[in-house]
Amino acid sequence: MWEVLLDRSQLMVRSVVDYQSWARRTDGEDVSLFQRLSREAKPTWWQVPLRRLVRSWVFEIFFAAVIFTNSIFIAYQVEIAARNLGSKPDSVLFLIASAYTFLFTFEWIVRIAAWGPRVFCGEDWHWMALDTAVVLSSLFEFALELPMHQEHSSSTISNMRLLRVLRVAKVTRALRIVRVVKFVRSLKSLLFCIGRTIRALAWSAVLLMLIIFVFGLIFTDITTEFLSNPENTNLSQKHIEEMLGFFPERFGGLELSMHTLYASITGGFTWVEARDFFGKISLVWGLLFEAYIAFCLFAVGRSVCAPEVALM
Repeated sequence: MWEVLLDRSQLMVRSVVDYQSWARRTDGEDVSLFQRLSREAKPTWWQVPLRRLVRSWVFEIFFAAVIFTNSIFIAYQVEIAARNLGSKPDSVLFLIASAYTFLFTFEWIVRIAAWGPRVFCGEDWHWMALDTAVVLSSLFEFALELPMHQEHSSSTISNMRLLRVLRVAKVTRALRIVRVVKFVRSLKSLLFCIGRTIRALAWSAVLLMLIIFVFGLIFTDITTEFLSNPENTNLSQKHIEEMLGFFPERFGGLELSMHTLYASITGGFTWVEARDFFGKISLVWGLLFEAYIAFCLFAVGRSVCAPEVALM
């Protein structure tokens, strides 16, 4: 009896030790629970050949060529549409676009069938999410464009409605070109670095918008006070007329002021002109505008670039 109890206790100790060693191996790795489950799951008999197909270099090269040629085709399609405004949709271009749509759908289905739903939990989940968006947008565009190429389509009013929705759907064609990055390692690394800086860039953009909002309130208030009583300034009539033409257009409201301030630090507007007009009202306001430009370019600009350099 004691021997049986001793054997059982030893078996329990071994099982605990084995579990702890397995936990240490898995916890030491930077993987998620879904990835651990996907490693342990065994493929079915019909998934084995599909995984071989997906991993083969022929499969990768073929669909890489499909993506590259589709990018060229999209550029040609957009150029033809821009040169032939108001023309009827070309049936040949529609057939070629439909062939690309079905090729992308076939690739997406094969990948999901080979790895199952857990393919969205692996290391390349972001590429699968992009592929899903590309396939769904392509099928949606195909479903909208198909009735327009049928001989006995509905009325002209319904076709016009389809055209309006189709214009919005065709904007998603740009997502297909992004898939080119997947097959170029250098572009893939750059895209990864950009993705890591998005969080810091978002908070820097929030800070910049708050600064623009505060200075927009200040300069809008200054402009409103000047436009209310332009004769109270010691300026010539010529300068007053120039300022009456400038301030309502650039600082006539909070929205206009914020757009002008943003354009002043991004190269879309010559800020010296605004500084000179504010300086004619008062030397303090001219110096304040210069302080805004210096603060945004040197202080906020460095805070935006510093996290990106650290992450690189």
